[in-house]
Amino acid sequence: MVKGNTHLWSAEKIRRKVKSERIRKTITSNLKYYRLGSFIPDSGFYCSIKSVNYISYWLHGKKGNLTNKIIFSMLDKIKKTHDQKDLALMFGYITHCALDITFHPMIFYLTGNYSDPSPLKLRKARYEHHRLETYIDSKFNTSLRIHEVASAKLIDDTSFITALSECMGGKKKKYKKALRNQLWFDKHSHSKLVYFFVSLFPSLKPIAGMMYPSLKKDRYVFGKDITYLDPINGNKHRASFQQLFMKGFSLSEKMIIAADKYVHNEITKKQAQKIIDGKSLDTGKVGVPLSKIRFTM
Repeated sequence: MVKGNTHLWSAEKIRRKVKSERIRKTITSNLKYYRLGSFIPDSGFYCSIKSVNYISYWLHGKKGNLTNKIIFSMLDKIKKTHDQKDLALMFGYITHCALDITFHPMIFYLTGNYSDPSPLKLRKARYEHHRLETYIDSKFNTSLRIHEVASAKLIDDTSFITALSECMGGKKKKYKKALRNQLWFDKHSHSKLVYFFVSLFPSLKPIAGMMYPSLKKDRYVFGKDITYLDPINGNKHRASFQQLFMKGFSLSEKMIIAADKYVHNEITKKQAQKIIDGKSLDTGKVGVPLSKIRFTM
């Protein structure tokens, strides 16, 4: 997961990039819901309850499931209700998907196997994954914090939890608690005291990587461009962080336009699904689960 604050920062960049007046009006009139959508796919990761934690893994397509199921479930509701809060939420949600699809293949390659069978290697990979994302946020986003722009109660104004229940089965009301935890954690992510406490426990090391004080332990050194292998097929890539952001912004705009046109009956679902095609937010590929990662540093 690209860090929540980075997702928020990216969503702000994207909304200023979108040219469609209709889309801009929807976002501007429902800005807090658009912002909420930009980081809500990660909320489940902040809950210790396994069934709630799994929701975010499902939203990311961990097992190869299509990640567009929840998107089209929401869009189909919006076609009937014309709820602009829900639409703005999904525009923000789509920006999250696009950024993860773009960044995660690089991040997984650089930081290790997130599905490693060895508990120690897995813990290290998760720590490095989170810390690299924290580093990226510190380099590009200097002002936006999710806890300052959203509250957990906003989710009650949307159809998101209902859609989750319909897509996954069972009641998903505890996702709101996870969202509340996410916002609390962000509020304290700069705290040296909380970081010190978390660092005392080896099992909590991955959480320590999500905190900004972790960057002072030792510093990353990256050139302008980064060479990395696709973690699935091993294909070689070279790009700067800036280039990846621009690629993610462009994909976001393309997907948002498709969602907007679908809701307004200007394109068919089949046409929309060619653009919002359900790629894994981890591997960046349709139907390819996290467990298929083969290439890491």
